[in-house]
Parts: sequence; C-alpha cells; structure tokens
Amino acid sequence: MKTAVIGIFKIITLSIFTFSSVVVFGQTNYEKFNELFKNGQEQTDIIKAIIDSTLKMDSGLNTKDYWIDFSKINYFDSQSIEEFLAQHTKFTKINSDSLLANDPIWKEYGYLQKMLIIFRKVETDKNLIKIEIEKIIATDGANGVEIIMKKEGRNYRIISSKITWIS
Repeated sequence: MKTAVIGIFKIITLSIFTFSSVVVFGQTNYEKFNELFKNGQEQTDIIKAIIDSTLKMDSGLNTKDYWIDFSKINYFDSQSIEEFLAQHTKFTKINSDSLLANDPIWKEYGYLQKMLIIFRKVETDKNLIKIEIEKIIATDGANGVEIIMKKEGRNYRIISSKITWIS
C-alpha cells in the first residue's frame, strides 16, 4: 500500500513538475525582456534577489547545497547565470527533467539529496516582472513561489513574495 501511494505521488509530482510555460505580456523575445535591465541593475543581482526570496519561503525545506534549473525560461542571459553560479558556489545548474527522470533516490524514494529550484515562468508588463519558481526536495516536500518585482528608478525590488502551493 505504501509503495502504491509513493508511486502515485511520484506520477502526480512528475506531471506537475514537467509542465512549464513562459508567458510575456505582449512581448515574446529575449531582447525585449533584457531592455528592462538596460542601464540599471545587473541581472546577477536580480537572480540573487529572486533566489534569496525563494529560500526564505518555507526555509525548513532548504538544504546546504542546491540544484537550480533555468532551462524552462530563456530570459536571463547565459553570462549573468554563469556569473551568479561562479559567485554562489552552493548552486549547481542542472536540467530538472533529466534529474527527476534519472536520479535513483528520487525514482525509488521520492526524495532528492539537494533542494531543486526551478525557474518555471516569467511574465513582464511595463515595470513589473512576475517570476514563478518551484522548490522541490521530495514528493511531499515542495512548494511553488511567486515573486513580483517592480522597477524603481534604475533598479528592481521585490514587492511581493508568496507561496502559491504546497506539497
């Protein structure tokens, strides 16, 4: 019975986690998104602010090191992502689909050795950016986070950060 329940959780969890989308209000290209950052705050600072806010949410799930997946979105330039990773060595870039499909501990027990952070969705509208992120440690230890950032002068600041779902 316990094995069947864990199996069902894994199927539901993988179905939820492999669904992703990127929506940009009236804007569909990478260059337009990057215009938001032009002559202002560095993208590495934006990434750091988003990650810091995400880790504050349900911090009991946090681990010492983290896997991070940017593959579902293409709005931060690769140089900024690499700079962020070089400055913050506890984060390792990974493709979450490959990890969840191939990690033997995840497949057998529904648990990961490190917290997995997935950037799921980015929406922009004039001076606002909405980011949806998932934090996953287990089939019964995960949550979704929504962060809204607003441009003030040349920089962005987080104006809203909340958990949108819990597993």
